[in-house]
Amino acid sequence: MARAPHPRLGGLSARAFLRDHWQRRPLLVRGAFPDWRDPISPDELAGLATEPDAHARIVRQVARQVGRQVVRQTGAPPHWRVDHGPFEADAFAALPEDRWTLLVRHVDLYVSGVAALLADFRFLPAWRVDDVMVSYAAPGGTVGPHLDSYDVFLIQGLGRRRWQVGAGPVAGPPALVPGLDLQVLADFRPAEEWLLEPGDLLYLPPRVPHHGVAEGACLTYSVGFRAPTRQEVLAGFLEAAVAAADPEDRYADPGLAPAGSPGRIAPDTLAWARRVVREACGDRAAIDRWFGRHLTEGPEPEGHPTPWKALHAHLARGRPLCRTAGCRAAYMDGPGGPTLFAAGEAYPLPPRLAPLARLLCDADRFPAADLAPWLDDPEAAPLLSALAARGVLARE
Repeated sequence: MARAPHPRLGGLSARAFLRDHWQRRPLLVRGAFPDWRDPISPDELAGLATEPDAHARIVRQVARQVGRQVVRQTGAPPHWRVDHGPFEADAFAALPEDRWTLLVRHVDLYVSGVAALLADFRFLPAWRVDDVMVSYAAPGGTVGPHLDSYDVFLIQGLGRRRWQVGAGPVAGPPALVPGLDLQVLADFRPAEEWLLEPGDLLYLPPRVPHHGVAEGACLTYSVGFRAPTRQEVLAGFLEAAVAAADPEDRYADPGLAPAGSPGRIAPDTLAWARRVVREACGDRAAIDRWFGRHLTEGPEPEGHPTPWKALHAHLARGRPLCRTAGCRAAYMDGPGGPTLFAAGEAYPLPPRLAPLARLLCDADRFPAADLAPWLDDPEAAPLLSALAARGVLARE
């Protein structure tokens, strides 16, 4: 299947795309989503931006003010203003007719049609997918030339947006326009330019500079990917190791001999310090467990967990289950059997449950026929019950 043309990649197979473009060079696919229909309207997006937990921003270009003089001449460098949500409903009525953009992250958690876009990217590891951000731009709206530290697929929805793209990835810290609450490149030199229309797809590798400007009102769907830094992984693991350490386990030196040189750190003391760090960081299984939990952490499952008895009855009627929106799941193989991770929790499993672990992690919708063999299994049923109690599984 990986060698067959992928329906969204312009005739390329997933394997060819990963070989020739992934983290290497951009790819533009005209009509990747034929007969495109937006799964969310601008008004609905604005409504999401007013929710209490909204991750939303409004970026607008405003006139520059020097002293008491407002600079409006043609060709003046733009100045950006960033406001962070959640917003009041009347905030949108006060916006001008052009040159502003609303960006809302994690829209896939709230709109099933937006979440459905992710199905086309299942040739990539599920844990790598971060979210679908949706932006609405008024005519001329832009967030300025910038770069992202992660891969992104840009799906054009309503309207048209003109994209300018740099020649290749930027190495090292980029030069930014100072004094902005926005990372705008100070020196952007486009190498290619495309006008995207509804259904077009543009893939951009990490750190490739790009600049999108709306030609009329438009919606853009950005499928972003997670790329943890070495610093984030180390900090996260060490924080967990510190939390798990016994706070009463202190250094002790019974049988201490008189110090010949009080300023010297003795070999036995160094050995103790090395042992403490080695025991915390050298346990491969502990590192793997932490990483699996870390990769599946996310928003707490919405609503109240459904009792397994109710889900069991739902499946018995031939109706499917699904993974609750925002609940991540992944599994890893191990010598004693797989471990399933869901919503930041680890579930060690016997080897015979490996097919179930794969089923629950490779998809987010589970037909009743697929789960039927496991419903009364003495080892599988407790896992399914635990996932239901955690709020990971729900009725579709």
